[in-house]
Amino acid sequence: MKINNLHSWAFTMLFAGVIFLPITLQVLKDAIPETLKTKQVLDLPPEYHFHIHNGRGLKGKIKGTYLDAVYFVNNFAPWFSSHFPMKTKFLQLFQAVKTNIFCVDPFPDKVITGSNGWLFAGDDFNRGLSEQLGYERMKNEEIEDFAQILSNLDGWCKENGCFFIFLPIQEKTSFYHEFVPLKKSSQPTTLELILKKAAEKGIKTIDVRKSLASGNQMQLYRKEDTHWNSIGAWLVYNQLMDTINTNFWRVKKLNPYEIENRFYILKNMDLAKLLNRESNSYEFLVLPANEHAQLIDKQLKIPDTSPPEFFNNWETRFQNAAESKKILVFADSYFVHLAILVKESFGETVIIRQPNPDTNLIRIEKPDIVIFEVLERLINDNYETLKLEQKTRPQ
Repeated sequence: MKINNLHSWAFTMLFAGVIFLPITLQVLKDAIPETLKTKQVLDLPPEYHFHIHNGRGLKGKIKGTYLDAVYFVNNFAPWFSSHFPMKTKFLQLFQAVKTNIFCVDPFPDKVITGSNGWLFAGDDFNRGLSEQLGYERMKNEEIEDFAQILSNLDGWCKENGCFFIFLPIQEKTSFYHEFVPLKKSSQPTTLELILKKAAEKGIKTIDVRKSLASGNQMQLYRKEDTHWNSIGAWLVYNQLMDTINTNFWRVKKLNPYEIENRFYILKNMDLAKLLNRESNSYEFLVLPANEHAQLIDKQLKIPDTSPPEFFNNWETRFQNAAESKKILVFADSYFVHLAILVKESFGETVIIRQPNPDTNLIRIEKPDIVIFEVLERLINDNYETLKLEQKTRPQ
């Protein structure tokens, strides 16, 4: 009997210790941060009674109480997240149980675990998984309208003395679908439908599937990140420059002898970060052996509509005295590796981090070439912004 009581007491104490350990650490962290070598990221949000004080009558007070409570909860969540002790350990434990015992993905809407160590973005990212596997797609009338908007933009660029190129990027889930634990649909994807319609309308389009397929014996995307690697970018750079040189014969294209290769330790890959785990791997970088292009000062005002995380890199500008043509690129993070190469081919390279071409910026910059680069999963979102831009486009 005493042994059973001892077991019960020990189990109770162990259970209580597990429950109260994070709370104890939280108190210590706030009381003596120097001892634990921590610092507070956010201050605890103050009490907020604005809506209660300004509410009129019983109904107004009830509504004010609700609004003030929602405000406090929304501001309390980031504070709690930044202060919660052992968050990493608990997440790792949760993932281990879900993965090793129940054999399911711990966060299926965010990250899908594929075979051979591949991770893929889930549907939380613009329904990208379903889009790239062909389970969801834009409607036929939306595809037609999107292509017509591109055609109108192409015509506007020609009237204003520049050459327009549409550069949709095939993403990892679409390219390496055989490693995804879901079967690809037999129906065409949005990207496939857009490429077909753009070709019908005569829009100069880079079908990156062709250049990427030529290097399918190599790894072209990062296993634990959403982006392609430097080799994938090199293949697409060659395809892009071949297309440009059908219209601009004097634009320099880097050849393999002007390229050097380096190994780089890549850290903090985005899909691994979503699983709250460290991820370090070696990556093969393709770089110009002799860089002529120089980074120069920004010249544009950041629009109010630009997300705060883009403020530091909304505009990137290079100058290269060895070349003459000017290129303006509307791009996202996929263009980072391409920019390293493209900047060596032009006298001036301007990269704008935003999801759709801005004709006002095109008029200001007066480029020879305009590139509209868009990720496969963002085509639908870009369609909406392009519709708005077309309504306000200067004639």
